[in-house]
Amino acid sequence: MATSPPSSQPVMLQQRWTCRGRAPSPAPLLPPPTTGRLVADSRRTVASLRAVAAEHAQASPLPEPPPLLTEEETMLANYVPVYVMLPLLEHGDRVLDEANMAFLGCRLKLAAKVSGIHWWYRHPSHAAELAAGYYNVAERDGYRPIARALARHDGAVLNFTCAEIRDWEQPKEAMSSPEQLVQQVLSAAWREGIEVSCENALSRYDRSGYNQMLMNARPNGVSRGGAPPARRVAAVTYLRLSDELLTGSHLRAFKTFVRKMHADQDYCPDPARYGRPMRPLERSRPEVPVERLLEATAPEPPYPFDNETDMSVGGGLAELTDWVFDKIEWIFS
Repeated sequence: MATSPPSSQPVMLQQRWTCRGRAPSPAPLLPPPTTGRLVADSRRTVASLRAVAAEHAQASPLPEPPPLLTEEETMLANYVPVYVMLPLLEHGDRVLDEANMAFLGCRLKLAAKVSGIHWWYRHPSHAAELAAGYYNVAERDGYRPIARALARHDGAVLNFTCAEIRDWEQPKEAMSSPEQLVQQVLSAAWREGIEVSCENALSRYDRSGYNQMLMNARPNGVSRGGAPPARRVAAVTYLRLSDELLTGSHLRAFKTFVRKMHADQDYCPDPARYGRPMRPLERSRPEVPVERLLEATAPEPPYPFDNETDMSVGGGLAELTDWVFDKIEWIFS
């Protein structure tokens, strides 16, 4: 879905939307606080790790041993920057370069999805992120190098998840902070001059989740002066399209959410009047040297985010009203 205001109205926000459906998962996801596993499971992998260890005898020791990892995994974790992070970045960079050549001249934007590993974020080791290859500890930003690598591919979009989750919704033992993680990742991308898109991690039909997505989409609110907000996401993916979404109060809340995502502006069917018109994809710039990628790991404070959205879909009173309407519909159904 996509909307834009008529040209006579002030431009506050133009989002590109996707509403995605997916078949139910055959098994439930493992809940946090899991860390994943760091494994060297082939002769080639073990030989490569030994070579790295020989070259970097004390490479990047962790500030504190990760929880739930074995002694061997902790040893592996010390080499995540050179053994996992950089190879993953190089692989993603090559894939994007091939995609850029394949779609050169087409009116589209390349995008890369970055996983939102938010449990153990408050632990000094960032253990779950570490196991996924993100070396994101106190003195290292694990996400800005990704944004810097994306920037050379004609400004490829960084797509991030868990935009709907609030810290208080997570168990304390998980040491989780999805809010701080989203703030860090979006800030890293904006500092590198690339666009960001976001999505919800889990199916949500409640107004609290919608309000959090709206806040992350425009972390400093809607601009009232006619110009777009200084910081806003370029696109939002909502998941997922389901029978549950299209019934009763869920559909009513979702309609309000879509309206608020477009800052209460009317639907515009003409893509030429969108705030971000598509242009032909240009060739990627030269490869970013490893030294420049490592420079991007220097941490900086994230941009300030508001505590609440200025385009709320409603809170407790609205949810109570939803409940009353659902009961009335049930009685007369």
